[in-house]
Amino acid sequence: MERKPTRFELRLPPEMGDEIDEWRRQQADLPSRAEAARRLILVGLAAEKDKDSFQA
Repeated sequence: MERKPTRFELRLPPEMGDEIDEWRRQQADLPSRAEAARRLILVGLAAEKDKDSFQA
């Protein structure tokens, strides 16, 4: 059985929203704010995995 996407609401300080908007404008495909947040979360999670693998 395929899992459905999880709905996740997030409130950010205006400055962080501005930073996400700035980052997404630099992307070739100009992702939506939600897609930009998903991509940035994936980058952060991958960085943590890399960090953990070097510490082992």
